[in-house]
Amino acid sequence: MTTSTPIRIGYVTRIERFSAAHRLNSVHLSAAENIALYGKCNHTSGHGHNYK
Repeated sequence: MTTSTPIRIGYVTRIERFSAAHRLNSVHLSAAENIALYGKCNHTSGHGHNYK
């Protein structure tokens, strides 16, 4: 009779968080056209997202 040792499985989880920003803007459009087309994504400081 043989006995088998159970396989031990372990998990390591790491959660990262980061922020990213971008700006949508076209040099081919006027400032008013960029604002109308891209809205808050055209802000001069950028438009951000937080990721987890």
